[in-house]
Amino acid sequence: MDYFVEFNLIADKQRERTRQLDRDDLANEQCGNDVGRMDRFLSREARDAIHLRKTGQNRSSSTISALQWLLLNSPAYATLYHSTYEETRKAQVKLLSFQERLDQVIETAKQDLNQSIANAVTLPDGRKAHLDKDGFAWTINNERVDDAVTTGINWEGTEPRESHLGRLNNLQFLLEMQTTTETMGLRLGEIADTAENDDPPHSMDELNALKDESKVISEQLDVLSDKLNSTFSPSAPVVRSGNNLDAIRTANIVPVL
Repeated sequence: MDYFVEFNLIADKQRERTRQLDRDDLANEQCGNDVGRMDRFLSREARDAIHLRKTGQNRSSSTISALQWLLLNSPAYATLYHSTYEETRKAQVKLLSFQERLDQVIETAKQDLNQSIANAVTLPDGRKAHLDKDGFAWTINNERVDDAVTTGINWEGTEPRESHLGRLNNLQFLLEMQTTTETMGLRLGEIADTAENDDPPHSMDELNALKDESKVISEQLDVLSDKLNSTFSPSAPVVRSGNNLDAIRTANIVPVL
């Protein structure tokens, strides 16, 4: 009799440990923490679908993908999946809006530079030139002009070379910014494609990484937008020097999972 009592006590403790593990795992799952045992709370059909997707077996008996089963059977996974999609979509919309505004500023900068070139002094040999603050003439190709060539030229009222270089710096800076946003756009597209890939579905950690990266890109866009507004506002029309995009380079973007 004592043996059976002891056996039952041990069995009860084992069942309690199992129930406590289930409660802990379920609490983690509901909080969005992937403990690697999420399938314990899925339906049998969902577990079968995931297994078939991972092994590459034919799922002719089911028309629902493993991802769809996860979305239907795991509220935490579905919430994270949709929030990842929404975060990426918002970043893409913000990027498109910024690129439209940037294109307009680039077009204006090109017109300013072309006007500066058109208004430059035409040298006897046909080259265009500006006079710098020290009285030396330079062509628009950054070539020093011999003083003998400029003898007798009236530079009064012409744009100084420093102003012309400022307009050139404007355009170069904007084109670098444009390249950066194009890289951002490509990465956001990769994130969207990766998140939608259900062969097999991503873990919650992977989805969180994609969501965080979309958020980082969105924050980088805010930095670019502030930079564009402050640098190219009516009160600051010309960039002299020192503009770079080091703070928001996309080299730090997380690689594709």
